Amino acid sequence: MDQYIKNILPRIQAFSKNLNKKELFVGKSWIQFNEELNVRIEYTFCRDNSLIKSVNGIAHEGTWKLLPTGKLVIKVEDISIQLENIFLNEGAFILSISGDSTNGFIFFNENVVKNNLVKYLESLEKSINDGEPFLPENSDDELFKILVLFGVICAICFLILLIFN
Repeated sequence: MDQYIKNILPRIQAFSKNLNKKELFVGKSWIQFNEELNVRIEYTFCRDNSLIKSVNGIAHEGTWKLLPTGKLVIKVEDISIQLENIFLNEGAFILSISGDSTNGFIFFNENVVKNNLVKYLESLEKSINDGEPFLPENSDDELFKILVLFGVICAICFLILLIFN
């Protein structure tokens, strides 16, 4: 696992979600982060528990299963690996091989992480240090703005109900 990313993880754990939040990783393309390899490896976890691993455009079919223990088992080309969630949010997905926290997979969602995974994780850390809410790189996206506005309106309505009851 990339040492810098491994070092920053304890400082950004507050933004991590559990694998039971399947909507965060299912139906999205996750790009494997590896600066040393000159290949593009993309994983897509499908709702029917199938898995597509694409290496430079060559697709390999597999499966994935979320265990009751919260661990994830992926199988591609007759190889099964049991993984543990280290970090998951809308932009980053970091898994370690079960029982071996030094080896694992680092993925990013390129629809969220526009520029650079390390910069994305650093911005998470900075927002913790500054005490500000984290806004993902695509925060200028219209849907994101609408959702934030909706959340603010709901919070105001809730406060008004509390005050007048």
